[in-house]
Amino acid sequence: MLKVESLVIDRETRIGDNWRQRYKQLILHDPVWFDHMPYIQFPSHWPVFTPKDKLAEFFEAYAMLLELNVWTQTNMTSAKWDAGKQYWTVTVERKTGDKIETRTFHPRHIIQATGHSGKKNFPPSRGWKTSADVYVTVQSFREPTLTLQGNAPSSSDLAIQGMTIIDVRGLVRFHRRHRPIRPLLRRQAPVDDADLILWSLPRPVHKALQQQAAALSIENDRATLEGLTKAGFKLDSGPDGAGLFFKYFQRGGGYYIDVGCSQLIIDGKIKIKQGQEIAEVLPNGLLFADGSRLEADEIVFATGYKNMRTQAEEIFGPEMAAPLKDVWGFDEEGEWRTMWRRSGHPGFWFMGATSRFAGTMADTWRCRSRHWRKA
Repeated sequence: MLKVESLVIDRETRIGDNWRQRYKQLILHDPVWFDHMPYIQFPSHWPVFTPKDKLAEFFEAYAMLLELNVWTQTNMTSAKWDAGKQYWTVTVERKTGDKIETRTFHPRHIIQATGHSGKKNFPPSRGWKTSADVYVTVQSFREPTLTLQGNAPSSSDLAIQGMTIIDVRGLVRFHRRHRPIRPLLRRQAPVDDADLILWSLPRPVHKALQQQAAALSIENDRATLEGLTKAGFKLDSGPDGAGLFFKYFQRGGGYYIDVGCSQLIIDGKIKIKQGQEIAEVLPNGLLFADGSRLEADEIVFATGYKNMRTQAEEIFGPEMAAPLKDVWGFDEEGEWRTMWRRSGHPGFWFMGATSRFAGTMADTWRCRSRHWRKA
């Protein structure tokens, strides 16, 4: 829209394939009004929680309607920065039919928009190579299995499908997903107003509001929280009691928006093993640091991701990634580190997404307004 010439490259066959290829039951845990795109919002009849394939179709239509310059089935094979000329030399390979075309470009800027996470985060354990047929990652998971490592929205989704154990390695911030009534959507604040409210708030004020919201959430969900604790599920209330959003803002994980797994844990249908590191991956299961063993036909590691910087190292190489700063979390000024800011390398930028969050419903809007007036 700013008339800046650009090219988007995507290694998948179609736009949205990185969503289509996920596990079948994947549905977004945040409601649709958190996810509106610039220029073209989701239609008014859109489901509150979007299924993965429907989201993929929207992305593909979005690129077509806005006439975005996107090349699919394209991989970057090399990228070198010329400090004197202040531009990159980038080589890409694009598959068209049965042919592979090689092209070279000289852009002034490269934007890594691969999501705010980096390489897969595997717990350091012995036995990976000898047990390669036993475990998979959440990215490659397709059908129900038996044992799960980790706890977050994706791992709990999979647990509902047929897991028997969740091994939780740290404290989890729980939040129940309340399904809103469709007529209330007409009362939501305009997206631009919601953005302005969120991004204009000083970070300490926003955190104070979230501490109040988290306290109300804990009280509202007390019965579920007590049931989870009794089942051996260790919980926390987020950084300084600021709840889910600040846990996401500061570490990008460690929370669960409940879509049904919690009650299965409370009822004993899904078992919990928490606080033990994996010592070794065995051909038929796991050996934990306390000496206990867990037999399993298959193990899914839903243990999250490392910093987005690690993905840059994988794509561009260690020399280029060396001066890059860590991404995500807050700096000393309360701003997100590196995201949409200078990365440490000239002509290179990180961009990722955060859900829209502020005044999305009229009741929330009025509640927050009262807090602000009081402040």
